[in-house]
Amino acid sequence: MIKFITIGFFPLLVLASCSEENLKQASVLSESISIAESACGTTELVWLQEIIKKAEEDKQNQTYKGNYIGRIYQEDYQGEVVFFVRMMMGSGGLYGYFYQCDGNQLDFSNDDPKEVESFLQSLEKGKIIYKNTPDD
Repeated sequence: MIKFITIGFFPLLVLASCSEENLKQASVLSESISIAESACGTTELVWLQEIIKKAEEDKQNQTYKGNYIGRIYQEDYQGEVVFFVRMMMGSGGLYGYFYQCDGNQLDFSNDDPKEVESFLQSLEKGKIIYKNTPDD
């Protein structure tokens, strides 16, 4: 009888610990996406959900070899909400990526270089919506 209880209890213990971690990840994802959805006025941020899911996996077990370790900031550029994803994301050395709410990357090529420079100098003063790095 004790053997049966022990054998039956162990899988439940494993499942409970897995669910706790899954709940924590789901909470982080939900909170971050909720902030972004509110800023963008949309619930169509699948692209951002995917980045945060990968970041959580990378934080837990280096699934992506540290390429998704970093932070995501909400910024304002030319009156538009944009997100600065400060993660390598397999780029081979890029500092980060800028995305519009629709998931398209921000294109600075037709913008005034002085305005772009001013924007880039003000980075990381915006709102952090996600991070998987220790506090500085």
